Amino acid sequence: MLETIGISKLLTEKEISTALHLIFPSLKFIRVDNDTIVERKLKPNEVGFFVYPNDSEYKIRIEVMFPQKNNTEEREQYIAKKISENLNCKTIVGYQSKHSKDQYLSLVFENGKVFLADDLETKYAGDGDDEVRIIKELDSNMIGAFDNNGNEL
Repeated sequence: MLETIGISKLLTEKEISTALHLIFPSLKFIRVDNDTIVERKLKPNEVGFFVYPNDSEYKIRIEVMFPQKNNTEEREQYIAKKISENLNCKTIVGYQSKHSKDQYLSLVFENGKVFLADDLETKYAGDGDDEVRIIKELDSNMIGAFDNNGNEL
């Protein structure tokens, strides 16, 4: 699985690599082409990522492929939270609530807070012209924690 994070700030690949390394200092982040990320053979301490532009309030999307195949949604949320905090920007990730079958929900991170959002028919999701809509603030304690290697604590 790929962890996908939208970021409101335009960043270079070097800035993204550095931001990811600050979150997981035991890992080396390597930019790869999006069409080879799944097939590419990386060392156990290497993580592949790629960046592509997005025509929305979230200027770029990054996709990150960790060697661990478990806890991808939780790690995705953790990365979005940390990037938002460390780079003082908004981030967004997809979200599937246990109590809803709505597939167009997202979590938005901004100023140390987490919000439930709707990305149906938005520029970010690529299926409309609207911006992502905030539904409500959530408890930020819902976001798990991970160690320096990307394993859930």
